[in-house]
Amino acid sequence: MINSFIHHRFFAVVSAICYTVIHQNYPSSQDQSAFPHNQIVQFVIDQYHRMPDYLHLPILGLTILFDLFGIAQGQGFFHQQPVRIRAQQMQGWQNSSLSPCRDLIRFYESLTVLAWESYWISESVSQAVGLRE
Repeated sequence: MINSFIHHRFFAVVSAICYTVIHQNYPSSQDQSAFPHNQIVQFVIDQYHRMPDYLHLPILGLTILFDLFGIAQGQGFFHQQPVRIRAQQMQGWQNSSLSPCRDLIRFYESLTVLAWESYWISESVSQAVGLRE
């Protein structure tokens, strides 16, 4: 029961992080007819599951701590905050003097950007191939 709750919370936080990264780096993505955001989140979750077992608990724990950090700032859980507030919290962790905080944000940003760019490249290739046929 607790395990399910923690993993549900983990998924919610990862989702909020991915959506925030997409919103910050690709603001025009909100206007496009395709909405691959959930595929991006699933890619990031899949990469987490592909990591060596000894990294699962530290990433999970730090991600949950990141979610709770919003409460310490009086903003509420990270995954329940508006995008603007989430972006500020992520920026704070990016600029942290603590390496694990910076690395966590870099981890999620890197995977999100990789998945986003890969998605749109594959879409472009699919459309180009489809046009030639």
